[in-house]
Amino acid sequence: MCGFTVTRSIMIEQINENVYMIDTLASNQPGYTSVFVIKGRRLAILDSGVSLTALNIVEDLERSDLNPKDVAFICLSHAHYDHAGGAHELLGLLRERGNDQVKVACTQKHSLYLSQEDKLEKILASGLVFEGELAGVMEPISEQDFYILEDGDTIDLDTVTIRVINTPGHERNHMAFEVPESDFLFVGDACGFLCGEKNGNPIICPTSFPPEYRHNIYISTMEKISAIPVSKIGFAHFGILKEAAEPLKNAIKTANHFYSMAKQISTGTQSLEEITVKLMNEYGRALNSTFPDHIKRNLVLEAMIQGLVFDLSR
Repeated sequence: MCGFTVTRSIMIEQINENVYMIDTLASNQPGYTSVFVIKGRRLAILDSGVSLTALNIVEDLERSDLNPKDVAFICLSHAHYDHAGGAHELLGLLRERGNDQVKVACTQKHSLYLSQEDKLEKILASGLVFEGELAGVMEPISEQDFYILEDGDTIDLDTVTIRVINTPGHERNHMAFEVPESDFLFVGDACGFLCGEKNGNPIICPTSFPPEYRHNIYISTMEKISAIPVSKIGFAHFGILKEAAEPLKNAIKTANHFYSMAKQISTGTQSLEEITVKLMNEYGRALNSTFPDHIKRNLVLEAMIQGLVFDLSR
């Protein structure tokens, strides 16, 4: 998967001239949540992680000779707690370092979620189930701190551009970010968890969580991503996939397999517990690379299956 330079328990890797990957050490666990930094004359951070890891990101910028004052955008793929939960904290830390230009770039819908305290409470609730207090906190972001994105927009970092791509399925308003100059695409959660390997091949498991997951849309998005002419794909969970074409084809098959298993629950042929055991036997070893704690791994797998069952019930 990825190699890292470790400095005081902070992890960073330069992928190429314009792309850096930071392991945020979310939940105090290496290899769980990635954010990416795109470097032109200005910088963009792709996703924010949770509030408790925002300082890790800023310190990594400083330790890599990337100036926090040069960050123009914190670009959010979607508004889930582990992708946008730290946006307010990261924004504040950058402002403390003299950066008055930085904006939180996201869709109009996500800006509404992230600016309202009642919405933030609902977003954070799922994080508390999986992470407990390590999910951090979420605080409202002011309207003037947002930069609204739409499908097809281009973010100009001088010398380098980021193309905004609508990628729904995992979440209704999910966005991916392509950097054509670097042959790179950050997909957030749009096409799964990049987990362990089987027979030397990476396993990508579906991010099929309720209530917003839509399987048919998710598959269409994965097919759309597969057709984008990049070889390097960055996942929020976790890392860089190089030569992505074949693994993405297999990921579509894996997602459809999960869906077919969930249908057995919907028809009453099998119980949730029985399907969870079967899928754990098939994919538990791969999921272990991202979720080494067996209790959390079981919670995540059950939630993935419940998202599929909920979609089937519509």
